[in-house]
Parts: sequence; C-alpha cells; structure tokens
Amino acid sequence: MRLCCYLSRREGGKSGADYSATENGKEMKKIQMPTIRDLQKALTCVKREIQDDYIQDDDDAPSIQVTLACSETGYALQTGDNAYSGCAYGHDKWGVGSVYRCSDCTELAKELIDQIRELIY
Repeated sequence: MRLCCYLSRREGGKSGADYSATENGKEMKKIQMPTIRDLQKALTCVKREIQDDYIQDDDDAPSIQVTLACSETGYALQTGDNAYSGCAYGHDKWGVGSVYRCSDCTELAKELIDQIRELIY
C-alpha cells in the first residue's frame, strides 16, 4: 500500500480549529486540528480504499492504519505511521488508529482528536 495524504492544512488555511493549553498559568502555543466533520469525511475516503489483502500484522480483518499529525502550524492525515515521509512529517503531535470496513468514521475521528488533546493538556 502506498503512503497517501488525505487531509492537510498549513498555517493560513480556512478550516479546522485551534486548541491551546496552559502550563503553570502560561498559555502554550495553539495546536491546529481539523474539525470532526472534516476528519470524518477524510476517514470515509480512506475506508473506501481498503482492499482484501490490507491485513495488519496482528489482525485478521482488512484495515488501513492512519496517522493524524498536528502542530501549531497545521495538521495532516496520512495513511500509515511512517512519519519520515508524507504530509505528517513536521508535525509533532500524533494520533494513530486503524480504519476498518465496519469503522464508525465519526467515532474514529473523535478518538484521533482525543489522542492529540491528551498530548497538549
């Protein structure tokens, strides 16, 4: 399976949301993340690409691993977890999950965003 970028935004883009956290009373840099709706749409596109032979090492059901990467300069969703190439490279906060044919893409979007939120709060 080739590495694909399904969603990407760099500083100055129009969609998404900014999240910030405080540490010792000081506000930290804002982290940009996609909206749940935009991420759900992208995951639905990934879901359509699942082939019968897309079996991960520890699973019997076909799936595609995805990485949501976010930073203060933007965000990206790519297939696979190889952050040394692809659109996720350069973002320092990652959420990783797997898309199955039976996945609820809205719930998976929430899970990926929650993983990122855990890293900033």
